[in-house]
Amino acid sequence: MKRILSMIMSLSLVALMALGQDVETRVFDNAGSGPYNAVMASDASLPTHTVFKPQDLKPFGGKKGQPLPVLVWGNGACANTPDEHKNFLNEIASHGFLVVAIGPIPEEGEQRPYEVTSSSLLRQAIDWVYKQNSDKKSQYYKKLDLNNIAAAGMSCGGLQALDISADPRLKTIMVCNSGLFVNPVEAMPNMPMPKKDILKDIKVPVLYMLGGKSDIAYENGMDDFYRLNHIPAFACNLEVGHGGTYGDPFGGEYGVVATAWLKWQLKGDEQASGMFVGEDCGLSKRQGWTCEKQNIDGHRWIQSGKQQVFGVLSKPENPNGEKQPVAIISHGFNGTYHYGRAYFDMFNRLGYQCFTLDFPCGSVRSHWDNNTMNMSIIDEQQALEAVVRHFKQQPDVDPDRIVLVGESQGGLISALTAANPSNKIDRLILVYPALCIPDNWNERYTEIENIPDETDLWGVKLGRRFFTELRYLRPFDIIGQFEKPVQIVHGDADRTVPVDYSKRASKTYKDARLHVIKGAGHGFKPAEFEEELQVVEKFLRE
Repeated sequence: MKRILSMIMSLSLVALMALGQDVETRVFDNAGSGPYNAVMASDASLPTHTVFKPQDLKPFGGKKGQPLPVLVWGNGACANTPDEHKNFLNEIASHGFLVVAIGPIPEEGEQRPYEVTSSSLLRQAIDWVYKQNSDKKSQYYKKLDLNNIAAAGMSCGGLQALDISADPRLKTIMVCNSGLFVNPVEAMPNMPMPKKDILKDIKVPVLYMLGGKSDIAYENGMDDFYRLNHIPAFACNLEVGHGGTYGDPFGGEYGVVATAWLKWQLKGDEQASGMFVGEDCGLSKRQGWTCEKQNIDGHRWIQSGKQQVFGVLSKPENPNGEKQPVAIISHGFNGTYHYGRAYFDMFNRLGYQCFTLDFPCGSVRSHWDNNTMNMSIIDEQQALEAVVRHFKQQPDVDPDRIVLVGESQGGLISALTAANPSNKIDRLILVYPALCIPDNWNERYTEIENIPDETDLWGVKLGRRFFTELRYLRPFDIIGQFEKPVQIVHGDADRTVPVDYSKRASKTYKDARLHVIKGAGHGFKPAEFEEELQVVEKFLRE
């Protein structure tokens, strides 16, 4: 009799495996906070994984219902159980997602023996999703959205997600408390160790969700983020360390952010997008979170040596996909990228992309590093040159039509950068350029020994390096090497940078014109700025 019962049970299991049905389901954490009661399930056709899903699948698919977007998940330590993340994954499922996590369903009251898994199990999960959606016998038949699949993981599981990031079936990636190693380490068996080079091949938006500077993955994850300047990417940090908030009810804050990202990326939910878009995005208003963006709201980060150059890019319409010229705007002393926003409309109207940058250490409000004690003319020139190289490599940019626009100290930096023939700048626009900076400070500190460790200029603290670098800088011996057209705009009432410096510059350049605005000082008033824009537009149309 026992043998017969055993045979019946075996046959039943085989039938379930063929049908792709649940062997076990479990409700916990109040079934999630979303509109659909979620369950954790073991599916007979995929015993190596755990499924989190809405308990009732009737609302999804068919003629009226929207199919379920899919998330495949890799666990921390590349473990073979999602037990530590079940609240988090269950919460996502309760908002109308199918989550397929590596590892069998967690044992109740027992800890499964630890085993390291491979990233191939994420691809296996995607393969399974495709098969179930087309199998008429499956409970998921035509209920899954194959056009909206995400890969994600925590720590080692995040490396697994990055390892399959080139899979063309993916719509987005979430990297949680993880990032590719900056420095090689001794890896666990089967632990994926892709190199940073794979980042350039990612073609879909990426979310980095990290635990702040106390997270051991912080440096790796943020380094990844800064390199992803070719795709939309979002990096957010909550100072909770490497463990995140996965085990909190409904996955805690991580559950809120991940669900919003997936709703935006996989469901096109505009309300959810408010968590990530806008100068004051919703997440930045939630207590404890800090955020950075790449190619969202035009934000872009460009690497310059060990520094990161932040800026905002505004693009004109380009229905034919043609290569466009670019104008790069450099702010003055203690300025920020906000200065260049005033140029967006004019340049975009003329068909130019317009990028306004933020010099690292260039201001007490600099976006990346506001330690002005490290301000440096040399570093700022290197930063601008890194930006130029970046845009010359962009597929939608005409590399032979790069225009530099510099205000005050940014004018000095732009003039020096244009003079370097390797940058191949097409045109140069200088707005009250501070070509007087070396003269001013070399007259104040006549001997290098006189330079103090700290100088206060208009409430901004500068280090000794800033002034020592000026000792042998002779701008007028350099800038004349630029032979392309130059437009200079200066006010005749400028007491900070005398207009005589611009008059001398106009004679130093081979092809320059100087427009002097009567009564204008250092920093144009609205009417004076409008006059400048008219002059610049005429210059660009020549």
